[in-house]
Amino acid sequence: TTARPAASVSQINAESQQAIEKAERMHAELSEMIAARKPSSTAEKESFGAGFLKFLKASKPQIFNIFFAFVCVLLAYQIHGMRAGIKKLLTQQE
Repeated sequence: TTARPAASVSQINAESQQAIEKAERMHAELSEMIAARKPSSTAEKESFGAGFLKFLKASKPQIFNIFFAFVCVLLAYQIHGMRAGIKKLLTQQE
């Protein structure tokens, strides 16, 4: 059982103090990160349709393209029906 010299005890105290300071710095950094995260967590609590509205605003040109393509398909269907009706009337008239 050998006794530790006084220098090693003071060295251990210095190392302990450094470890405590490092832990306090890490705790402060984590607290800052948590504080920075809190505003974004409130953004996650938006209403159910808020994400959908953002999607609509962001993709407005694509939605217009899809809508007008659908309108063109409907118009083509109507034209096809009119032509078929005209052919039917012409054959009945003859």
